[in-house]
Amino acid sequence: MRTLKLCIYLICSALVTGCAQQYSAHSNADIAAENSVSAYLSGAEIQAEDNAQRSELIKAFEEMLALPVADLKTRRYAGYDGTQDARSLVDLLRDHIVPAKPQAIDPTQFFISVKSPVAQTAIRMKLDELK
Repeated sequence: MRTLKLCIYLICSALVTGCAQQYSAHSNADIAAENSVSAYLSGAEIQAEDNAQRSELIKAFEEMLALPVADLKTRRYAGYDGTQDARSLVDLLRDHIVPAKPQAIDPTQFFISVKSPVAQTAIRMKLDELK
């Protein structure tokens, strides 16, 4: 009887440990894959009709790398016609960046994700593409 209890204990311990390790590894991969900024920008097409729009995008990407989130939330960018302070950062991206897979930008999630290392890498790549 004692041997049976020991076997059951060892089996249960192994299962719990294995599941915990698998869950932990899966969660870390999901965090990287589900970063809303990275997901939106990775493989996305940039659509800018002229140098003014391109300059506005460059400015926005540089600010995403440099400014704190609180400042990014209040930044305004020129509209299609050049009207100053016409659009938010999220609206600018919606208007000029076409993601590889159709998806929306949730502003709340965007500002939570924008400063993560994965997002910052995706931002740098798009900035390099623009320059």
